[in-house]
Amino acid sequence: MCRDLGNGTRSNARGVSEMTMIEKLAMVLEDGQWHSTAEMVEQVGHRFSATLHRAKQQGWQVDKRQSDVRVFEYRLITRTASAK
Repeated sequence: MCRDLGNGTRSNARGVSEMTMIEKLAMVLEDGQWHSTAEMVEQVGHRFSATLHRAKQQGWQVDKRQSDVRVFEYRLITRTASAK
């Protein structure tokens, strides 16, 4: 079980701070470069698309392109704070 520390991070059962999924997403995308699905899964988690959806609801603009038959890449365009 995790406890919200109120500053965007959470504490797990042992009291160790963990990055939120949105923070992990920001760490990957903030460089503005293209990042593959495989990289997103590795760095953010296998449910990165749900996190990406939440980020978009918060005002983030993220480009997506298909670089091969079943390979997609993502990059951050803008990251705007939202009132949500």
